[in-house]
Amino acid sequence: MTYNPEQYWHERGINYVAPGEMDEAPEVDNLKNLILEHNLLEVPILEVGSGYGRIYKEIHKMLFVTKPLDFTMCDFVQSMRYKCLREIDILPDKWDGKELPYNNGAFGLVISFSVLLHVPPDNIEQILKEHARVTNKYIFIATYAGGLEKLAPHCFEHDYLGMFDKLGLKTISYKTFQKGLRANWLIIK
Repeated sequence: MTYNPEQYWHERGINYVAPGEMDEAPEVDNLKNLILEHNLLEVPILEVGSGYGRIYKEIHKMLFVTKPLDFTMCDFVQSMRYKCLREIDILPDKWDGKELPYNNGAFGLVISFSVLLHVPPDNIEQILKEHARVTNKYIFIATYAGGLEKLAPHCFEHDYLGMFDKLGLKTISYKTFQKGLRANWLIIK
């Protein structure tokens, strides 16, 4: 049986419960700190693969945001988009899983939180190119960095550093979590 990301996430998204939220809390804190450190509350933000809106909720809650953020979400799974609508009353933009529906350089920060590990190896470079195309400066990536044999078959290891180098992206922050199982990068275009 071949992994079909859209079918898998549609079926899972109908009754989705995020399994690792508590484990990822330090990573959300890391994202929050990087947003503050680089003054990114004032720039347009895009979250790719927003799921049910958890990162949006956390940024609002943890940063005590009192004014609206310029925060856009997109997801390619219809059921996840509607779960987000039910959870936070925002419907993420529809994405075809290939080309992001935004102009070049439209965002100051693109966030990909626990998304890229689900992208099959044949598609990962194109997806990362799309992240780079729509940002004018920063990309934040939180993902599994190794030990994926312990995870589900729809999870893939990628050579992120090799792709960053190939695409001319520079790492300005790198942290590992969960004893090196997960990694966060803030990269600059």
